[in-house]
Amino acid sequence: MKKIIALLLASLMLCAAIPALAQEISCPPGGFSLTVPDSFSPVSPMPQDQDLVFAWQGGGISLHGYATAMSGKVRFNDLYQILTGQETESGSLTIRGVDMLYARGSDQRGPYALYIWMHKNVRVELYFYYQSRNDLLDIDEMIHSLVLN
Repeated sequence: MKKIIALLLASLMLCAAIPALAQEISCPPGGFSLTVPDSFSPVSPMPQDQDLVFAWQGGGISLHGYATAMSGKVRFNDLYQILTGQETESGSLTIRGVDMLYARGSDQRGPYALYIWMHKNVRVELYFYYQSRNDLLDIDEMIHSLVLN
């Protein structure tokens, strides 16, 4: 009986420690933050692209964030997404109250999941490049941790 209680306590402590194995990262130009695994670190040096404001990687996932200031009043209906025919899935969805477009596909860098939304007249695009389909569960957790600032 003592072994069962010890096993239950150990598993409970492990479950409590798992959320601590995450870090919140912020992107001030895009006006958002995400929770990612502790294994993620900023890409250094960051690739040269004037709209690329956020680059992190960890495990088999590489995360690139682009923020582009838009002029005038821009609404979700004004968002556009250029589809190349290499997408396996695309559409619109709402995550934590944020209406966005999404696509999954593959390009010269490999398979990706893309999310696009508007926040305070800034068009934000997040590209998650990944290596295996198992990474999609981690990507789903990360995008569902989205908080707008």
